[in-house]
Amino acid sequence: MSKLSEKKELIVALAIFVVTSALAVVINSLVGYGWDTSRSISRYVGMETWGAVIFALGNFVVAALLGKYLWKKGEVWKMPRIYYYAVLVMGVSLIWLSMCPIGYFDVDGNISIISRLHEIASRTMFAMMALIFAMIVLNKNCCKMLRQGAVVYLAYVLVCILGYFSKASWFAAVFLFFEASYLVSFAIILLVCEKRIIEA
Repeated sequence: MSKLSEKKELIVALAIFVVTSALAVVINSLVGYGWDTSRSISRYVGMETWGAVIFALGNFVVAALLGKYLWKKGEVWKMPRIYYYAVLVMGVSLIWLSMCPIGYFDVDGNISIISRLHEIASRTMFAMMALIFAMIVLNKNCCKMLRQGAVVYLAYVLVCILGYFSKASWFAAVFLFFEASYLVSFAIILLVCEKRIIEA
């Protein structure tokens, strides 16, 4: 497969995720749930059945395309075995959280086991994304520009961790944007920064 085709598949994966997420956020904001930037994308997705369904269906494709891209690149970059485990766990976690829409099964404010499972899956996926970029930073077979982009991403990860665990108002009030940036920038950095393997 050509480099262009690989990039196209990554673009398709990114487009599917952005479109399905945006539809859930925008439509549910307009039909009675209101616009609240402290909510996560998943909160909006879990508000209605249609949102949960299209998000899940889209993420099956996203997980397959993104996983395939990262797997092939791992072979080019000569990544260690743990990298492939991280890619696999990240993809499984994306499907897992999609199949467990947060809030959808909650009753009278009681958090359901499905929502708990979603939280576990989402945190696992976020951790795997950070781990993958950490390995890219440490791998000299990856091009310099990609490694630099990964450093910037990891710095952002630290900001998100600080904001999340400190429950800081500057983070919680616009959590939707922090989360969206975390997810979307992962693919954008790969698209913009990744070049062919450095020649020996």
